Amino acid sequence: MAQFDTELLRERGLSPRIAEYFRNGPRFQPGAQPVTFTVNGNELGRKSATFDAVGKLCFTPALLRSLGLKSYEQFALEKPNLKVDAEVACPDYRDVSPRTLIVLRPNEGAVDLTVPAEDVVPVARSLRTETGGIGALFNYRGYAYESQWAGGYKSTSRYLDTELGFNAADWIVRSRQMYSEGDGVGRFRWQSAYAQRTFVDEKQVLQAGRITTINPLYSGLPITGAQWFPERGLRQMQSYPITGVASTRARVEIRQNGVLLYSTVVPPGPFTLTDYPLTNKGADLQVRVIEETGSEQIITVPASSLLLASDNTQNAGLTIAAGQLWDQTDVRTYDRVPVLTGAYGWALGPVSGTVGGLVSRSYTSAGVAANWKFAENASAFGQVLASRDGRRDANGAQGSAAVAWQASKDVSLGVSGNLRTVGYRTVQDAASIYQAPIVGIGARSQLGATASWSLGRFGSVSAGITRETYFDGEPGHIYSLAWGTSWQRVNFQLGVSRNTARTYLVDPRQPWAGWVLQQPNTYVYANLSIPLGSNATSTTYARRSNDVTRYGTGIDQRINDMLSYRVSAERADDGRGTEASGSITVVPRYTSLTLGVSDRQGGSSYYGEITGSVLATPMGVGFSPYAVADTFGGINTGNVVGLKVDTPQGPVWSGPGGFAAVPSLLAYQDSRLEASLKDASLDVDVDNPLQVVQAGRGAVLSVDFGAKRVRRVLLEVRDADGQLVPSGLAVLRGGDEFFSSTAQGGRVMVSRMVDGDMFYVELPSGKRCLVQDIETSPKKDGELFESGKAVCK
Repeated sequence: MAQFDTELLRERGLSPRIAEYFRNGPRFQPGAQPVTFTVNGNELGRKSATFDAVGKLCFTPALLRSLGLKSYEQFALEKPNLKVDAEVACPDYRDVSPRTLIVLRPNEGAVDLTVPAEDVVPVARSLRTETGGIGALFNYRGYAYESQWAGGYKSTSRYLDTELGFNAADWIVRSRQMYSEGDGVGRFRWQSAYAQRTFVDEKQVLQAGRITTINPLYSGLPITGAQWFPERGLRQMQSYPITGVASTRARVEIRQNGVLLYSTVVPPGPFTLTDYPLTNKGADLQVRVIEETGSEQIITVPASSLLLASDNTQNAGLTIAAGQLWDQTDVRTYDRVPVLTGAYGWALGPVSGTVGGLVSRSYTSAGVAANWKFAENASAFGQVLASRDGRRDANGAQGSAAVAWQASKDVSLGVSGNLRTVGYRTVQDAASIYQAPIVGIGARSQLGATASWSLGRFGSVSAGITRETYFDGEPGHIYSLAWGTSWQRVNFQLGVSRNTARTYLVDPRQPWAGWVLQQPNTYVYANLSIPLGSNATSTTYARRSNDVTRYGTGIDQRINDMLSYRVSAERADDGRGTEASGSITVVPRYTSLTLGVSDRQGGSSYYGEITGSVLATPMGVGFSPYAVADTFGGINTGNVVGLKVDTPQGPVWSGPGGFAAVPSLLAYQDSRLEASLKDASLDVDVDNPLQVVQAGRGAVLSVDFGAKRVRRVLLEVRDADGQLVPSGLAVLRGGDEFFSSTAQGGRVMVSRMVDGDMFYVELPSGKRCLVQDIETSPKKDGELFESGKAVCK
């Protein structure tokens, strides 16, 4: 028990009543309030807890459930002789679990609990996961781009990507469509439409509609049908990082086998893309960087590099897909060709693998793949696919292999390769009504090696080489060497690459098929980034490509969550003069808008992009600057509009009706939702500003933060004789709840003024007076709280 010097308290102008209140140690104010709980070292987030008049924590049945502790009913069943009374006003958990330790930290708003391990209720993941709910969504992303040149020539492009769907009873229904327009020629493409549901007990997913196969051996096949695959197949894997440098604001398109996978716009300077969809690691990626000036560069990412990009461990379990092929380019290439494919994955110690096959009209294929972690810092991957095209009597095989080795903590090495025979055919090759010859420009093999070396404070070096051979043609090579370092937040990159391979147009439907799209090219770049403070960064660069050297500099700054901008200038030695550009990105809470303009010798360009989503649940309708994922939810913020909430995807704000859209929750993992109180108004109270939830895939969660607007009043209190009450006196709410003390000038801050509340002041004589005749005046612009007067009688 703590002892206080009451005379010293009096000397400092504080009432001895305060000493009585805190004599038994640190204490919370009486009543219900949000508290951060830690149980056996595990932080559980903020829970609503109740404290009695002397500051003791009340272990109510609801609190035990939220903390995952054994209930009073369970104690009564296990120990019939134990007297358990959970109906008392303020139950104490130590009455049933005497070894429980409670540490109150009221100055931090936290409580640490240490309980016996047997008192923690083991809860299965499926039981801890919240499921169900209903909600609808609309995602949108669109941009418009226009370039003008002297003489009246104009080039325009438009792009709109939308997604419609809803979740109900853990079913996910989606439809995605894209519209693109270039120089007056428009094209609408229906990308996908499907319904899916996760069956938790089987740990499998059923998906049906216009889909692409999720199969360790035959992934990425577009079919109209259904598939059954392990839930882990939906885990988002980071794709191979595509890096490049844009001279101007540029449009970047990523294609594979002629199909557009992703399109975006990047600002001038270096860029890295990792969030594009990738299901097939057996074919090269073609990346087109289209500058505002109309110039283009093509980056080829070899399939051999994709093998080293992510974890190749096969998914344990059964995968089956059946349906008809469909052409993602919306051109009738296949004539109702049926496809049936299946695979089974297994794991045994350091070895995991998959076996499977595919059957179609006059076509069969079989394959096997394996991963082997043969050392703590080394692993190998291998895959072989064999095919038989009965209509053309063609047999063949294709193999892939990769070895990754962490030679030391600073050095990592990788080797990978692909090889195929002349007769190997994919099911799409065999099913297509357009038959291109394999010989000629077809790739026969790829062999690549990568290495990276960390130099400590001097940065890191990476190098790579890829050799590609063809059935008929000269072999090509891709070389790359890069060095990067940072010091005091100053970053510098230097790199060189050379591509001697030729990129061909192989679409047999085009009359110019076989033409070379890209000649050998050497690319050199240097980039220096310097922080300027206040979230501003200066970037200076030089690069040379296609015998043209460009120099440029720019400044970008993120002013706050809602506003950022960039300005830059570039000069090239090809006679085009200097180009200046600028852009601004505004996030007015519920959408994201970017506008850009550039001016150059002989022309100018304009750009605009808008992204966001609309989400509707029974709680309300909300808007977000981010796309809604397959698992989402909503937050009720009461009558508070504009409350900022941090979510796994980024900050969102409550809109009209006090509803905040949560566009993405982590499936089967903890998601933190936290109200940003430092950005909230002074008159806003949030009962549960931090909540940790776990949602099943396809669930729509509803969360209540208990936010409300409150009146905060600074009272000037006088006694019955009209004199200001002395400072340091205890102020009680309702007669026994200590919540404040009087300050100089008889001032008392009432943090939550509620009609009907009764306030008492403990007088030096030991008596108390009742605060009456309260008169307040509304706060003016710029004031943080109301002011008022009262008499204590």
